[in-house]
Amino acid sequence: MNLAQGAKEESLALLPSNGGKGGSREVPNILVIGPGGGARRLMGRLSGEGFHVSWAPSARHGLQVLQEKTVSLALIELEMPDMDGFTVLQLLRANVSLPPPVIILSSAHSGESIMQSLRLGARDFVVYPIDYPILLRKIQRLTRD
Repeated sequence: MNLAQGAKEESLALLPSNGGKGGSREVPNILVIGPGGGARRLMGRLSGEGFHVSWAPSARHGLQVLQEKTVSLALIELEMPDMDGFTVLQLLRANVSLPPPVIILSSAHSGESIMQSLRLGARDFVVYPIDYPILLRKIQRLTRD
């Protein structure tokens, strides 16, 4: 089996609840917060994997969604025009009674950015370009019952 086949088989093994049909587990609701093409591509990729995915093009819109709806996991871009992901993490902790687990997405991969994200409550950190089989494994780990 070549590497591409292995990655595809691994991602299929991570599909939630039989692709969202007939399984005993509920399909996680994932919110992707970020204005860029990377966030939109990620949303499409996760939808194709069988997840329920919503997109908030700005940090402010994302915070509003998180205050109004139940979300299983939030994927938040660190670099956004209206506010950075660090600020979103701080506001999330201060204003949402039961915040979901958060994975920060960033093109910067400095140890300082990673540690700051984790200190502020992120559960994980993923660097662009995204390795989808690894991200799917992280999503599975964070959305398990």
